[in-house]
Amino acid sequence: MNTLQLLSSALTGAFVAYSIAAEAKATVHTVITTECGAYFGWQSLGLVYSHRKAGQPGPLTRIMSCTPEEYALLSEESINVIPTHVAPSYTTHPRTGDVYSAYNKPVAVIDWLARNDVKEEYVSYYRCRYDYACSIHPRK
Repeated sequence: MNTLQLLSSALTGAFVAYSIAAEAKATVHTVITTECGAYFGWQSLGLVYSHRKAGQPGPLTRIMSCTPEEYALLSEESINVIPTHVAPSYTTHPRTGDVYSAYNKPVAVIDWLARNDVKEEYVSYYRCRYDYACSIHPRK
């Protein structure tokens, strides 16, 4: 094994150990809401990077609002970049027919909460275009 392989192996092991320790102490679950599409995939990757760089403990979940047609166009790789919950799209309001993509945010979070057993004490909501400057630790 050469030096680069040893270093890579050591860093990977340290990251896994750090991730397990961070998950064990986590009391905050960070969620971001997005729509389907490559643009939101890139924004999600940026937030994943800043989430890790800031040392934010706890899981990060992307809640993606998609129509069945939009979802069918996504690659498996783009869906599995980070843990992702796919919620139905409410861009078009089901009763009024009004088209407004901001309807997706509250409905998608409600859908995620209804279909998942969230263990953390707090849920931190981020828009995917924002980055972490530092980690967030709630006070009890």
